[in-house]
Amino acid sequence: MSYDLEKNILKWKKGLRKYQAFDDGDIKEYEQHLRDEIKSMIESGMSEKDAFKQAVKNLGKTREMASEISKVNQNPNTLKRISYAAELSILNLLPNYFKVAFRNVFRSKFYSFINISSITIGIVVSVMVLQYFFYETNYDAFYEDNDRIYRINTNVYSKEGVLNFVSATNFPALASTLLEEAASVEAATNITGTQVLMRRDDNIFQETGMVYSESSQAFEIFSMEMLTGNYLDLDRPNTMILSETLASRYFGTEDPLGQSIEMTNVIGEWVNAEVVGVYKDIPENTHLRPDGIINGSRNVRMTTDNGNFGNIPYDDIVWRLRNSFTYVKMKEGASVEELQSQLDAVSEKYRGPFDARQGIQTEYEPQLLTSIHLTQDILNEPSPPANINSLYFIFAIGIGAMIIGWINYVNLSTARSMNRAREIGIRKVVGSSRLQLNIQYIVIGGNNGENNQHSQCYTKYIQ
Repeated sequence: MSYDLEKNILKWKKGLRKYQAFDDGDIKEYEQHLRDEIKSMIESGMSEKDAFKQAVKNLGKTREMASEISKVNQNPNTLKRISYAAELSILNLLPNYFKVAFRNVFRSKFYSFINISSITIGIVVSVMVLQYFFYETNYDAFYEDNDRIYRINTNVYSKEGVLNFVSATNFPALASTLLEEAASVEAATNITGTQVLMRRDDNIFQETGMVYSESSQAFEIFSMEMLTGNYLDLDRPNTMILSETLASRYFGTEDPLGQSIEMTNVIGEWVNAEVVGVYKDIPENTHLRPDGIINGSRNVRMTTDNGNFGNIPYDDIVWRLRNSFTYVKMKEGASVEELQSQLDAVSEKYRGPFDARQGIQTEYEPQLLTSIHLTQDILNEPSPPANINSLYFIFAIGIGAMIIGWINYVNLSTARSMNRAREIGIRKVVGSSRLQLNIQYIVIGGNNGENNQHSQCYTKYIQ
C-alpha cells in the first residue's frame, strides 16, 4: 500500500488547530514551509514517508511551538516581546544558516570555487600589499614623542646662494652647543656610525652595526627599553650598551652587566670597554638600528691629538668635521620655527668664519624623525630611503586588487540573482524578516534555493 502524503499533512494540520495559539495564517505558513521541506528532502533521495517524518521533527513538537508563540503574544512589554521574538527567529536559526551555506558550496562547486577564490585572492593580495605600505610609511613611529624628535640636516649653499647638497650629517659640536644655547631643545646627541673589531675569548669579530654617541642623551631621545643596567652609565669613557641580540652573541646566558669586551677605538688601539647595559632589540622599521652604542665623547679629541688632522686645532675640527648625525628632542610646546631660529643663530656664530673663508654658506634644517625614511636626495643616510611615489603606486595596487575581487564577486552573485529572488520570496512567505535575510545573505551567505529547517513565523510580530 502506497504512502498517502496528503492525508498525513491534513492530519498534521488538524493537530495544529487544536491549539488557539495558531491562527489560520500561522497554519498556512507552517504548511507551506513543511511542504517545501518535504520536497527538498524527496529531491535528495528520501522517501515521502521519511521526508514527512523528518520535516515534522525539524519543525518541533506542536505543543512546544504553540507555547513559544503564546509567550510572544502574551508578553505585555512590547520591547521584550520584540527582543524575544527576534531571539527565537534569529539565534535559533544560526546553525541552520551555516549548514545551508556549506551545503551550497559543495552543491555548486565550480561557482563556489570561482567566487570564493576571486574574493580570497583579492583580499590576500590587498592585505599583503597594504601591510607593506603601512610598514614602510610608519618608520620610527614606535618611538615615544616621535612628533618632538628631529634630526638636524646640513644644507650647503654656494656663494651665489645655489644649493650644492643636503647632508644628513653635520658637526660633532652641534649637539652639545644646542643643549647649552637653544632654549627649545630638551635633549640632544650626536651619533656616529662606525666599524669596530671586538675580541672575546681569543675570537675576533668585525661589528659593522655599532655606533658612537657622545652621551647617554641618545636614550633620552629614543625610547629604547633597557633590559638591564642604567643608560646614564654610558656617560663614562670606555663603556658600551649592547642590543639584546649582540649581548646574547657574546655572553650567551651569562649576565653581561659589568663584563668587558676588548675593542678597537677610533685610533686603532685595543681597549677594554665595559658593558653597562643591554637594551631590547629595536624594531626593523627604523632608519637607524644600532647593534650597540659606545661612548664616543673623546673620539674627536683622541683623533686630533693623534695628528690625524695635521695642525688643525681641536676647536676648529669640531665645527669642520662633518661625520655625525645630530638628533634633538624639543621641549613640549616649542615650535619648529623657534628651533629653526636658534639653529640659524648657532650656524652664524660658529660656522660663519669658516663659511666666509671657503665661499659657502651652511644652514641647519630640522627634519621630523618619522619623515626621514620617506625623503630622498639627502646624502649620507644611514639606510636607503623609500620612494614615496612607488609606495603610493603599491597602495593603489592593493586597493585595486580588493576592488577587482569585490566586483567579480558581485558580478557572479548578480548572475545568479534569479535564484536568489526565488529563494527570498519563499523565505518571506514563511515569515522571514528583513533582518534575518540581511544576516544570512550579507554575514553568513545564502543557500541559493534551500529553505530553512525551522519555522520562522515568529518574526511576523516584529515586522
